[in-house]
Amino acid sequence: MNSIRIRFDQNTAYTRDWLADNEAEAQRVLATFKARNITPQCECNDKMPPMYISHRTRYFLARNPGTGSLHSPECPSFEMETEDSGRITYENDVIKTKNDGTLSLKILAPLAHKKVDRAAKEESDIDSLVPPKPKAQTQKRDAMSLSGLLALMWEEAELNRWHPGFNKRRIWAVARNRLLDVAQRIYTKRTNLADVIYIPEHFNEASKDAIDERRKAEFTRIMTSTSISTKYMVVIGGIRKINLQQNSIAIMLRHQSDALKYWGTQHVMKKMENSLVLSILNDDEDPRLVYTMMVISRDSNDVLHIQDIGFLLADIHMIPTYFEYDRLMTEKLIMEDHKFIKTMRFDGSKNTVYPDYLLVDNPSRPTPMAIFRTFASENVVEQRHLAINRWKQKYGQYWIWDMETQGETLPNLTTFTYSDDL
Repeated sequence: MNSIRIRFDQNTAYTRDWLADNEAEAQRVLATFKARNITPQCECNDKMPPMYISHRTRYFLARNPGTGSLHSPECPSFEMETEDSGRITYENDVIKTKNDGTLSLKILAPLAHKKVDRAAKEESDIDSLVPPKPKAQTQKRDAMSLSGLLALMWEEAELNRWHPGFNKRRIWAVARNRLLDVAQRIYTKRTNLADVIYIPEHFNEASKDAIDERRKAEFTRIMTSTSISTKYMVVIGGIRKINLQQNSIAIMLRHQSDALKYWGTQHVMKKMENSLVLSILNDDEDPRLVYTMMVISRDSNDVLHIQDIGFLLADIHMIPTYFEYDRLMTEKLIMEDHKFIKTMRFDGSKNTVYPDYLLVDNPSRPTPMAIFRTFASENVVEQRHLAINRWKQKYGQYWIWDMETQGETLPNLTTFTYSDDL
């Protein structure tokens, strides 16, 4: 499915598929060339972008800083230009790629809580975690929310990409392993995300007791408490069910029993309302899935409390979706066996103009695809003109579904809106 090779030296090269499917052997290969201080090269195109072998609890390949756009669009190491991605939402120091391939992030949610006297404090901890909205259209965010962090992990885990060969292989067990691998490369301040993250295992009835024991052990390991601080835990999972009460909400995740509940306050409920999550979960006919990232604490009675929460909406293939029409477009692209990358918006405004997809059927000629919805403001119309000019110059072709002029019926994909070849 991915025949792109990684060249280690003149006589040694392995495909990305082989490195992914033969983990034990791949670890030995990476360890050997790491010890020899070798710089691997990706053979995804004739530029042969350099790679880096990094190591924490295991070895992994990482692209060198600033080289994402040098890779072929069909390569897992490819990264869209910042101006065509929600990453442009942030100040330059919010997402920093280090020389060893790890990512250093500035996030809003704390991963530990110092024990101080809060009797005089009127504002609750959770209220202080609300992501500050930019004061002006041009102002960028100086930190990332949990929704933004979840989007980043989704992108780094390549879950926003589609290839016809992924059909029936895009399952939770695969996604979980990819997200755990990504967590090893993410640091916020001095905390490695892998040290505080928990992602439920794929549920298996025959192994449910063993799975539950492993879950309890992880909870105990992560959520330790000392005389001066309490560690929080980061949980990622798909929301299966919610239980609304007058002043609180209980969230239950897929691959976990109903007995395991994560409790949120009215603030959490408000976040769910503002992000349309509540309406989606309460609508049995809405096919979208809701994934969440939560910062969790545990009290003396083992009750789990949500300190902060973020969301990501996706279709049944785990491809992110931001509104109904891009879900329908994703479905069409998959049904017609296209290869594409779904653009991640991170913490960007829903009105900011990005390509909704990058079509990579022809990796040497990627095509930005955008859905222009109706009732656009003057500012959005101006953004669209600027984006079109940028796509024309950079890609030489683009595809647009302008719902104002073309209507709300899905158009065909046989011709591009603009191409240098026409």
